[in-house]
Amino acid sequence: MSSKIEQLYLTFYLHIKKFPSFLVTFKYVIEKHYENHFSIQYNILRTIVEEKTQSTSAIPVL
Repeated sequence: MSSKIEQLYLTFYLHIKKFPSFLVTFKYVIEKHYENHFSIQYNILRTIVEEKTQSTSAIPVL
């Protein structure tokens, strides 16, 4: 992954750990602003975030 994507992941993952409901905002931001520009990285990032948050108390995304 590019360093920009890694930094984005780390920033949002830390927020998700502290505030599980932030996951909804995170997915919205990623889908709206990054999917077209970083499609491969986006898919990897989304998979990582979904895997990480499945083991936490994060709310499911509709």
